[in-house]
Parts: sequence; C-alpha cells; structure tokens
Amino acid sequence: MTIRRQRKLFLVNEPQHRLGLDDKNEMNRIYAEFLGRDWMCPSEDTLPQFTKFCEAHPVFVVKPRFGFGGKGVYMQSAANEDSIEGLYARLVREDVVVEEVIRQHPALEALHPDSVNTVRLNTFYTDDSLDILSAAIRIGNNGAVIDNRSGGGMAASLDIATGLVSTAAVDKKSNRYILHPLTGQQIVGLQVPFWSEILSLIEAAYRVYPKCSYIGWDVAVTPEGPVLVEANGRAEVGVQQQPDQIGKWPLYKRAMNLSAQARSEVF
Repeated sequence: MTIRRQRKLFLVNEPQHRLGLDDKNEMNRIYAEFLGRDWMCPSEDTLPQFTKFCEAHPVFVVKPRFGFGGKGVYMQSAANEDSIEGLYARLVREDVVVEEVIRQHPALEALHPDSVNTVRLNTFYTDDSLDILSAAIRIGNNGAVIDNRSGGGMAASLDIATGLVSTAAVDKKSNRYILHPLTGQQIVGLQVPFWSEILSLIEAAYRVYPKCSYIGWDVAVTPEGPVLVEANGRAEVGVQQQPDQIGKWPLYKRAMNLSAQARSEVF
C-alpha cells in the first residue's frame, strides 16, 4: 500500500469520531474495562489523586495525550523529583497521560525486556462483523522503552488464525532478524500467548465504541491474559506490510468498499 492510498484509508473514520481515539485520556475512558491497569491525566485530575497514584506506582509510564508512533513516551520515577507537587505541575504542563507499568508475559518479555512488545491488529467493521485484515508483533530494540519501528524497534507478521510469528522481524531500515539482535531470542515461529483471548478482547472492545469502522488495536499480553494498550483510528499499514512484503491495498480496498462510511466519504 502506498502512502497516497494509506491517506485514503485514514479518511474512513469521521474526524469527530476519531478524536475519541486520538485523545489518549478519552480513549482510556472509553476502553477502561479492557486496560487492566491504573491510569490518570494530571491536567484533568487533582494533586491528591496524583499523589495517591504515585504511592501505588512509584515508577510509571508517561505518554503525550495526543501523541502517536511512540514519540515522547518515557518512564518516570516519582523518587527522582524534588517534590510530588513539582512533578505534578510539570506533567500538567506537558499535557500527558500517566499509566501503571504493564507486566508482560515472560514469552514476550524475553524478546526485549526493556519494552512492552505488543501485538497490532488492524480491523475493519464490515457486513455486521469485525474483520481482522492483518496482524503483526512489534518488538523493541537497543534498550528502548517503546517497541515502535520509529523508535528503533522491529515488526514481524503474525498468522491471524494461530498467533504464530510467520516472518522474520524487520526494522525501519529493512534489516531482517530471525533472532533478536540484542537478546538472541528466536522470533520466527514464536507463539503469541492467549491468542484466542486477544481476538475476543478486540471484538468486545469494538462493541463499546462502534463509531470508527477502521481501528488498529495495540494489545499487550500479561501473565494473566491480554490487555488493551491503545486503539488507533489512523493505524498505518507498513508495520504489517513490510515484514511479509505482500501489498495490502487490495485487501484493505475491499474492506473499505464494504464499509458504508467508506462508500460515502472516500469512493
């Protein structure tokens, strides 16, 4: 799929509906039952609430409220600041969401322990059903806390039926890896744990907010099962197209033509 065609794909969801996913604070509210972790938005919550959050989670994840591609995500230790009041004031100015650190499944942690290595599933709602068009696993590298390719990570294709990794992992520079270059863990053939539960999670999550017909779901897997990390209303396709080098436009175009929103807004 070319960039021009991907832009057409991004037009499928109406902007006013997509805003519920672009705003991470609002997105967490919408999908709260699927997150499996504590979170808050300092600019909308009080200092006492933030203090209580830090007491429960001395180290936490900070995400720009309207960020994308993993940009600006970092780990924060409350103990590294002079005061909770000062930390709270800074995070309010930064307009971020703070979240409890996800404890991931050992099978995925072994690939790259410094990042939460997530599954990305791009779905389209067509003919009264949720269709999974493509799936990939993203893996961090070089000690980065994010798994995005833009941050030095890599991605490998997943078999939708089984959750098995079906290709080598590929980074942004098109380097291909059968083994992880840092940890030496084998990537090809890895079974993503709780695969059927992952599919059930995104099906249930879609029913909560059916206003966007095209969504890219980022799912982490904990020892107890899957949790939703994010839902993206403008999910790019490169993360799933580059690893297997199979163009995805025919598949996505068909789904777009089956969508009532796509027929009225794009074609």
